[in-house]
Amino acid sequence: MNKTSTSIYDNVKCNFKIWLSTNDDEGIIGDGKWKILKAIEKHGSLTAATKALGITYR
Repeated sequence: MNKTSTSIYDNVKCNFKIWLSTNDDEGIIGDGKWKILKAIEKHGSLTAATKALGITYR
């Protein structure tokens, strides 16, 4: 009989965040800015992207 084993690790994934900063710890790009850039790519404009994300850009 062929028995399938399951592990608690079968449904585990690795998540992490990366951001860029200067030597003075001034943020260059992080999670929020990355989400906006990806949304602009998807929706075609800053206005459409911020509307889809539910944020303002001003």
